[in-house]
This record gives sequence, structure tokens and C-alpha cells, in this order.
Amino acid sequence: FMCLKYTGTAMTTTTTTIVNGAFWPVDGGDGQACRGADSGDNSPDYYTIRGSVAVLEDCKQDCSDAPGCVGIEYNAGLQRCEIWTRAAGIQASISAPGFMCLKYTADATLLLKTERLHDHRMRLRGPGKRDLSAGISWLQQGAKREKVEF
Repeated sequence: FMCLKYTGTAMTTTTTTIVNGAFWPVDGGDGQACRGADSGDNSPDYYTIRGSVAVLEDCKQDCSDAPGCVGIEYNAGLQRCEIWTRAAGIQASISAPGFMCLKYTADATLLLKTERLHDHRMRLRGPGKRDLSAGISWLQQGAKREKVEF
């Protein structure tokens, strides 16, 4: 008799997904406040403030509904939502505890790779081979929102 140990191999599937309304973290998103061309560029002309926005998803929806929205800055503690419409987009951010900065793209094409690991877990890789396994709460398709978790 012969005893062999099977270690398995990672199986990779590549899918191209067209996403309507994708939100992308700027410099990690959490703990970041949005800025224009550089970290000191924060003209009030770039955004509209919406107060009493209790949850991030409502801020995202406000952005999706706003013509020319390029992103959001959100603070849950202050229930404050900035809808960014700067023509050149959000190009920078600064460290700001409690804030979140997300870019918005009305239509985007994503190349996602799904890998089944040898211990049967799944790993999802997005643009730049970034590991997205912890979840993608920023993916939206039309009015349907999905959080992908592995």
C-alpha cells in the first residue's frame, strides 16, 4: 500500500462583470476624507452636504441619484454625507477618523478572479490583484445591492 497526501491546487475562474454604480475606496476608504487635486484641495464648490443621513447606503443612493456624482464622503457619527460632483473627480484624500471616502463610477467593467483554495475557502481578487475576500459592500447593480462574502 502507498499513502499519498493530497494538497490540492487553487482553481481560478475569471469573470468580467459590468457593474452599474460601483463605489471604490479612496486610499482605503475608512478614516479618509475626500479631497480634489491634492490633500489641501477641499473647495465647497466640489460637493453638496446632506445632513441627517443615518446610514452609508442612503448616502450611496443619494450619489447614484445625483447627476454628475463622482463620489461621497460619509461620517456616520455626524450623519453627514457629501455628494461630490467635481468634474475632475476625487483625486486625493486626507486621514480623518470617522470619515469614509468613496469614488463612484456610474458604469464600470470589473475583471474578477475567483480562486478556490486547498482548504475549500474562496478568495476573490479584484483590480490590481487586491484581495476582496472580506466582502464587497460597494458593488451595486441597478437598484439591487449585493454584499459578497466568503
